[in-house]
Amino acid sequence: MTDTLVRMNAFRWITGLTDTVTDNATKDTGDQDCAIIAVSNPASIQAHNPPNTFTCWNSTGAAAAGQSNISWGTASCDSIDEYVHDTGNESTLGHRRWILHPPLGVIGVGWVKKSGTEYGSAGCLGVFDTSGTGPNPTWYALPPPGFSPSTVATWLWSFHYPAGMTTATATVKDLGTGKPVTVTTTMLPSGYGDDTLEITPSGWTPAAGGIYRVTVTPDSKTPITYDVEPVLCP
Repeated sequence: MTDTLVRMNAFRWITGLTDTVTDNATKDTGDQDCAIIAVSNPASIQAHNPPNTFTCWNSTGAAAAGQSNISWGTASCDSIDEYVHDTGNESTLGHRRWILHPPLGVIGVGWVKKSGTEYGSAGCLGVFDTSGTGPNPTWYALPPPGFSPSTVATWLWSFHYPAGMTTATATVKDLGTGKPVTVTTTMLPSGYGDDTLEITPSGWTPAAGGIYRVTVTPDSKTPITYDVEPVLCP
């Protein structure tokens, strides 16, 4: 539980969200039931809306499933890294977006290990909450402005805009060479935290010690510019 909170708050901290997300015991109960349902049935999108025919179904767990990130086969704390990386979920980056959602104040955590099941364990992280009183930035990004772990900088980049946007463009310039680098951009569907633009490096890998200037223009408004500086972390 402690490691889950530490990892969540670390990812939020590097994006400028300096408030502290805490655990809620009532939400834990629902997410523990959610995890029992998830580990006892096939992993699929249906896990977020489990029918009452599912093994170990109950109404508390089913309600929590619709408000949670769900993982299989990892420890509860390790799932935080996977949610933020969100590999295989490039079409929405929904797990990352809920983890980094600024209004998030409390979470629920459930995890269960069960032998004889496909993945051996499952976890649910309750992320539907808006009780936070911390920073409410105009925008935020991962990797963020300034220093960032080089590993995180090799993941998909995302730019989040709480005011809402329907379209956006982005360019990236390698300040070491003075030349632009190729990126592809995708406006992700709404409904997962804040509106988000996905920025994918194409044909190059962000390097520790480099400085990459990102310019994003949401809905043809004033461009927003920030520098990403990957660093090696021990």
